[in-house]
Amino acid sequence: MIKCIKNFIIPIVNDDGFDTGEYKVVKMGSKWTINDDEGDFRLIGGDIRLVSIDSDTDLAWIEICKETFEEYFDIIR
Repeated sequence: MIKCIKNFIIPIVNDDGFDTGEYKVVKMGSKWTINDDEGDFRLIGGDIRLVSIDSDTDLAWIEICKETFEEYFDIIR
């Protein structure tokens, strides 16, 4: 499990991977897992694809660079 350690904002993309001009907050305390089910698939080219395991978020998944992952997330064992 992976836990967000501080809030940050990400741009929202549509089903084709294009920026919608909207932004959402990834909330501190939200819980995620790394998506290994789809191999190397990345819709927007992020280094890491995380899938939400929280029911209280409206973000089903996010793609982020390694630097963002290291700054905003901790791996919880």
